[in-house]
Amino acid sequence: MLVAPPSPSVITGIPAIAAFATGLDLADVRLKAPTRLVYGAEDPHRPGGAAAHYGDPLSLDRDLVPSGGHLGIPAGYGEWPSALEWCEDPAVRLRTR
Repeated sequence: MLVAPPSPSVITGIPAIAAFATGLDLADVRLKAPTRLVYGAEDPHRPGGAAAHYGDPLSLDRDLVPSGGHLGIPAGYGEWPSALEWCEDPAVRLRTR
């Protein structure tokens, strides 16, 4: 599961993430297991859209959380029951906490 990934413009502005992502080319990424992209509709860390930056290039199945911002612990996404359900059954769609 790829949850709330930042857009490329945000990555370059955060040194710790920029160092990790330097040279990352999605064309070179080969996923070995089914991967789901999960992102919030109002995430300030993904201007331009997570689907456009990650979902489309990697052909990922995706869940948009309409009421979600950045899906992290400060937004209440520590324990997330539907994420656990997905781990047990990948057919489960993720929904808001």
